[in-house]
Amino acid sequence: MKILGLVDDLFLIAKVEGAISKANLSIKFLSAEDILKREFDYVIVDMEHEDAFNVIEKFPDKALCFGSHVKTDLFQKAGLLGCKRVFARSVFFDKLSELLR
Repeated sequence: MKILGLVDDLFLIAKVEGAISKANLSIKFLSAEDILKREFDYVIVDMEHEDAFNVIEKFPDKALCFGSHVKTDLFQKAGLLGCKRVFARSVFFDKLSELLR
């Protein structure tokens, strides 16, 4: 399974890598520009990344999105773009290995 990530916060990158490794998988973090050119199964998107919604708009069915639970506008925007897997950070990290099955 090929998993890409659009996350630039080092703390969140470490959390994503930890959750991914628990599922015996690996992830490659790339720029949005590079993600838009690649083939993959899933893309993990931090909705607070400046290019998050460019990626979500292009790949709503492959996007697994997370963000701060207080930024409800981001959740709405992802939903309007067709993304159905949008989670608060805390829930996302607890469910990530389950979501990738």
